[in-house]
Amino acid sequence: MGIGNQNSPKYVCWDTWRNAQGKNNIETAYFNGAKEIYLKSHPQFGNLPYLSNQDCYFSVRIFDGGHAGRSLKMEVIDGELSGSSYISIRQNNAFTSKHQNNLTGLTFSQSVQSGEEHRDNISIRFVSGSSSADLGRGFVIRIYEA
Repeated sequence: MGIGNQNSPKYVCWDTWRNAQGKNNIETAYFNGAKEIYLKSHPQFGNLPYLSNQDCYFSVRIFDGGHAGRSLKMEVIDGELSGSSYISIRQNNAFTSKHQNNLTGLTFSQSVQSGEEHRDNISIRFVSGSSSADLGRGFVIRIYEA
């Protein structure tokens, strides 16, 4: 399912945002000393299209450290969704945006206040449509501390 680095992005899929926020479920932008994590849309990314009827959530937080002035940044390294499939980034306590089709190059930043590393995270929802026209290549996302 991947380990979370550039060569082996990790697949994460929680059925609700609350589950993705769980203490043991939330991902940390930290891997082998690098302050980053790579995530993918589905286990077979690069070989097969993603499955239909997915509704997945994942959240990534910054590594604790108590330092002020940090932020978490997201960048879609490679991404293409088809039909009605989309990703949404949680902002202002809601998943309201819908990003579709070519996602490559899409970025997002979240400032992180000292002591609020769990609250100030990046949460993403991935929804795939139900028909064969909704199936595409998927995505790889890099989330890192800046």
